[in-house]
Amino acid sequence: MFKQSKKNQLILLLDILIIVGAFFAVRFLVRYYSMELQRQTEQEVIRLHSQVASQNAILIKEKLQSDQKLLTSMANYISNESDDLFDSSNMDNLRTQLNTSTFNMLTISKPEGTTISTNGLDYDFSKQAFFQTVLQGIPIVSDPMNFQDKQHDAILVSVPIFRNSEVIGVLSGRYKLEKLQALLTLDTFEGKGYGYIAKKNGKIIIHSDHKDADPEFNDITVQKRLNINNHISIAAIDY
Repeated sequence: MFKQSKKNQLILLLDILIIVGAFFAVRFLVRYYSMELQRQTEQEVIRLHSQVASQNAILIKEKLQSDQKLLTSMANYISNESDDLFDSSNMDNLRTQLNTSTFNMLTISKPEGTTISTNGLDYDFSKQAFFQTVLQGIPIVSDPMNFQDKQHDAILVSVPIFRNSEVIGVLSGRYKLEKLQALLTLDTFEGKGYGYIAKKNGKIIIHSDHKDADPEFNDITVQKRLNINNHISIAAIDY
């Protein structure tokens, strides 16, 4: 009888060990599959967020290209209209065009950098990198700039003014970045999503109008302090 009792105790202990083992095995499997599901969900969120950011970048690029074409058409008109770029008729025409465009200022520059604008202020772009590029006959979108009329966080879309295949000046249109921010819609993902649009040189030109977007983050090539997470995307435009 004693042997039978001991055998029963061993069987009971074995049953307990099996139950405990099964409990921890099930717990492990539940945790594993939960973590795997979370990982796959996060990867899907990253993929979708990146896709949305890329689509927004395409929209912004198309907007910039459309307005660049408008400026090129205006530059051709200016080239044929008057020998003097600063002729009052050119500025009158620009002010008329300004009323129907998305720019908030248009400027005409001579090759030496002296510049007149539709807001009545004069500028000197001679030392600006974007200006030197346009003088080579290449349209460009500038890095964000500050202006003396207190317009901050603005960019210029600039095109050369040609005459007989020679660059005789530069025509530029200014955006306030908030106009382009409206195109950067990452308000999906329960309002947590936000992003940045960079030029091909790494300069950030637009960030989402979102409380967590860092307005001081302006160069993806040198700044590493941005905490990249599932809700942030960075897309580039070919400018």
